[in-house]
Amino acid sequence: MSKNVNSIREITLAVVPKATFANPDVRANMGKHAWSASFNVACWLRVEYAIQSPIRLKLLYRDSRGWQQVFVDEGFINTHNRILLAGAAHIRALGPILEMKVSAAGISSVMKVSAEELFVQRIQESRSQKNSPAAAA
Repeated sequence: MSKNVNSIREITLAVVPKATFANPDVRANMGKHAWSASFNVACWLRVEYAIQSPIRLKLLYRDSRGWQQVFVDEGFINTHNRILLAGAAHIRALGPILEMKVSAAGISSVMKVSAEELFVQRIQESRSQKNSPAAAA
């Protein structure tokens, strides 16, 4: 039985440090408290060889419901086998966020990938945004 060398996979690029996503207003015992936040996410990826399918950048987080994912950006590899994927990820969490990570999907299972630069930064809310309640997640 031969292996399918063209299978597509999703890889974890980085685990986000807790200080980036921790919300001091949501305590662990408030599992039903819905809240929202936005994060700027960007990543320069280098791949082993050019592919014709798009690569998708996602922000994944685990709250009281389990793992959730937010699409950030999608694009194609350039002639130098690199791609910049960036955008804002708007999340609606239920209870505290327990874990967060960044992943890339649409990569061949045999392709070597490296994240040359990657960052996740919480977007600060204005006073008017802080005073408005989040919709139920």
